[in-house]
Amino acid sequence: GRNVVYMPTVSHVGISRRISKDRERRRLRGIVDQMRPAGAGFVVRTVAAESESSQIRAGMDYLIRCWDNIRANERIHRAPVMLYRDLDLMLRVVRDNLDGTIDKVIVDDRSQFERLKRYVRAFMPENEEKIVAYEGRDPIFDGYGIELEIDRALQRKVELKSGGSLVFDQGEALTSID
Repeated sequence: GRNVVYMPTVSHVGISRRISKDRERRRLRGIVDQMRPAGAGFVVRTVAAESESSQIRAGMDYLIRCWDNIRANERIHRAPVMLYRDLDLMLRVVRDNLDGTIDKVIVDDRSQFERLKRYVRAFMPENEEKIVAYEGRDPIFDGYGIELEIDRALQRKVELKSGGSLVFDQGEALTSID
């Protein structure tokens, strides 16, 4: 999940080493200890630092329900069968990267926009207003000049904002950067 990793068969609570404040580590451990099922464990991810306890609890609840569904499907179906499929790339990227440093996510496909909006509303409601539908007439890469920037980045000589430049020369067994 976004804030926690569920370990249904390991009775352990771990806190990301990147969360260095002892007070925050204790707070997060307390939240997880209150809700975790007996015999199960969680790892609190770095992104959970300073998160509301309700967000962490919602993530834990979601993962516990996913595991319960996996176990139920295991009892119903015979092998071989897929018991669980992780989120697709778009939803994983948003789950793992949408935070306070990102102002908006612009989506140029209406059905994907609606799907992403539903996901964010359910699991990251504080970021719902950041999901925006692209309204331009030109393709989104042209509308934001991304295609031009990709072309520039792939040229032999790349100009830098500082006024300098990088020159890439590729030989048979060597790429040199000057």
